[in-house]
Amino acid sequence: MEAIFGIIGIEVKSLPECLAAMRRTLGDEGNVDTASGCGWAIGAQRLDTGLDGGTGLAWNEGTTVCGVLVGGLFGTKVLTGELRRKGHSFTGAIQSELLVHLWEDYGRELINNVNGLFTAAIWETDAQRLTLLLDWIGGIHHMYYAPLDNGIAFASEIRSLLAAKTWRGGMNDQALYQYLDFGHILPPDTLFKGIYKLPPGCALSYENGKIAVQRIFKLRFESGTGNNWAERFQEIFQQAITQRLQGGKEVGAFLSGGIDSSFNVATISALQESPVKTFSIAYPQEDFDESQYARLVANHCHTEHHELTLDSAEVLNDLPEMIWALEEPTMDYSFIPTFHLARFAKEHVDVVISGDGPDHLLGRHYPVAFARMVLSKIPGLSACAGLLLTNNHESVAGRLWRRLRRGKRGRFLWKSLQSVAVDPLQAYLSIYREIAYRNLLPRSPAALLSKGIGDDWPNDVPVVEPHNIEGDESEFNRIVALDLAIDGAFGVFAKIGKMAAHHSLIVREPYLDLDICNYLSQLPPQLKVRGSVLDFLSGTARTKYILYEAAKDVVPPEVLNKPKQGFQAPIGAWLGDWIGDRDARALFPALTQKAGLLDEGFVNSILREHQSGQCDHGTLIMMLITLDLWYGIFVEGDGERPTWTWRDWLAQ
Repeated sequence: MEAIFGIIGIEVKSLPECLAAMRRTLGDEGNVDTASGCGWAIGAQRLDTGLDGGTGLAWNEGTTVCGVLVGGLFGTKVLTGELRRKGHSFTGAIQSELLVHLWEDYGRELINNVNGLFTAAIWETDAQRLTLLLDWIGGIHHMYYAPLDNGIAFASEIRSLLAAKTWRGGMNDQALYQYLDFGHILPPDTLFKGIYKLPPGCALSYENGKIAVQRIFKLRFESGTGNNWAERFQEIFQQAITQRLQGGKEVGAFLSGGIDSSFNVATISALQESPVKTFSIAYPQEDFDESQYARLVANHCHTEHHELTLDSAEVLNDLPEMIWALEEPTMDYSFIPTFHLARFAKEHVDVVISGDGPDHLLGRHYPVAFARMVLSKIPGLSACAGLLLTNNHESVAGRLWRRLRRGKRGRFLWKSLQSVAVDPLQAYLSIYREIAYRNLLPRSPAALLSKGIGDDWPNDVPVVEPHNIEGDESEFNRIVALDLAIDGAFGVFAKIGKMAAHHSLIVREPYLDLDICNYLSQLPPQLKVRGSVLDFLSGTARTKYILYEAAKDVVPPEVLNKPKQGFQAPIGAWLGDWIGDRDARALFPALTQKAGLLDEGFVNSILREHQSGQCDHGTLIMMLITLDLWYGIFVEGDGERPTWTWRDWLAQ
């Protein structure tokens, strides 16, 4: 797999040993480059994607700047031409050398001047200064760091920091509260006490024993002028696809059957003569299966289509390996089909195009947040909603809500009432907190924890609004910026990035092209989400309108007009086969028997409701399962790649 790693300030005699240990956790696939000097060592393991021969480390001409990089930089022909005219020379490792020379010209502002998804480290020998960089969006790539007594260790994978013995062990309690309350762990925290993560679009410098983090990139929203928005979007998107097809390697594509991946495939097919290899997931359960739409697009675009059917709960048996690859637990259980799809695609290609980004860039949550803001202005509604939603599951209201939430509009109404708020930040955050609260009402997520631990639950779990926006800070744009910075960077994008990296599969995201982001930031909201106030309140507003307009001539209408489903899995049915009559101690052995974290009585009541079909607690149970396995692998275990399955874990 691809990764960068390094350590500054440790005793010289320990550097080679530490660097070798950090690299060993990454597997054997990839070319390794390292460099070291007095009190510093950095390295990179990079796959050969055709962009630069798999070289991830480079020096400047005077050997005063050393840089390591993983990820992809695009539009490099223009950049290298400009740099050559300025006197820089290239020996062949274009990507990593480009990083070093861009650093010499721009410094940390290179984040704003290069188009690509990457994570990088720069060591300046004269200044004895380390700088860590993460691209504008994050998620596909990461940067973690651990302050030491007299230095700092860093890596794009947490396991490298664990291997260097920089982690003293223990779980970050504040991050645990954030995870259970919100479903995500946001920077600078990780669930590993003493290990931190760099926010997207930021640079970290380490000099004279001090760490400083600075935001470099901000989403700038400004009103653009002109017509033919869809045609211009098509042109920029085609350029993004063209750049991601370069490198000499065969490039495949994920095809879910939704508009995002379908427009990807249609554009690729128009740009190359040979059929593109496409990969999709199928389920026997009709409520989750979109394979018919994927096949429809594959036939329409004449692709070489490959379909993987997940028809058994045995797909959960690989959960320990999945959690080890994720490195932190997540509420988004679509990492399960993503893991299997990435492994399946790797059997055929080394590089894939994925369709992530439009949901977040085009304001997918604005209709819900808008509905909450409108409803909150109705006198007495907040108090009335509170009374309605705090009834227990056995009450008339509780049974009514369970029935209503089975349908799309019922779920939308539930989300809208669940946390009405005038402030768009709170309206947005409540969308994610609803994941946990809908299963725990009338009790908060603190009820999951055992006495003492639950009693220490903070009154307000900190979730700080990211400062990643400037220009037009309207409610709509704030929600877009929040969604990209929270669920994008540490939810959807992290899921695909981690699962692809685990299988040494290079994933390229054309929708996350910086030129596309800058273009979409100029669009008025009505070109992103369209509908009347009634449409917004009823959940029927058309989202991703600009994409719909751009794709309507190349994507089958059946795909364009079908309801959005998302890349989900029949987790409730799968869990039913595994849970059986297991109680909390049997299903969550690390959290109960070893850590004593859970209130077993309350958790058992949740399991009984799920087992009886009284309420679908699949999301909540998966949150606890991933946390349990994380604790067993990283806290109770040695952090090594599991050689055991989930069935082995439950049988111990």
